[in-house]
Amino acid sequence: MKNSNENPTTDNQGVKSDSVQTDENVSVEATGNDTNTVESIPYARFNEVTKQKKELEAKLKEFNDTQEANRIKAMEEQGKYKELNAELTSKVNKYEEKLNVYAEQEAKVREDLLSQLDDQDKEVYGSLSNDQLRKHLAKGQKPKPATINTTQPVRDTSGNRVTDWTNLSKNDKKSNWKSILKTYKK
Repeated sequence: MKNSNENPTTDNQGVKSDSVQTDENVSVEATGNDTNTVESIPYARFNEVTKQKKELEAKLKEFNDTQEANRIKAMEEQGKYKELNAELTSKVNKYEEKLNVYAEQEAKVREDLLSQLDDQDKEVYGSLSNDQLRKHLAKGQKPKPATINTTQPVRDTSGNRVTDWTNLSKNDKKSNWKSILKTYKK
């Protein structure tokens, strides 16, 4: 935690240096790109707070669910079936709209996956789910073959292959210059 007693920034030989005083009377200095935060949180405390937050969220959800169930029960006891029916119908309509959007997306994905197959494979694999189709298509994709160097090797005057052309004589370099250049072209 920062105390209200902060020292101003000073300029020593072109390097800025910030000094911060904490409640424990410990000074932390930051120079250049190094920044030390005084308010760091230990990982164990972070995990504890996160766990507590999740537990409280679960309790709140449970409380809201029981409160909604009690409200519905009270409306049923009072005979307000029409209002309850209207609320539930509106909820169902909202969920149906969302379902339709997801169903359209799923159909587009399926159409895209099936378009990657030929006609015979569509008949065979058309009944698979989208996940299974994705796996099948991923398995069917072959890796690209490695490029093969088709250039002629460099040879000396006796016809032997040379791995390092820099060791050739001047006449051998001159006679093999075309093949030496080919080794550098792609």
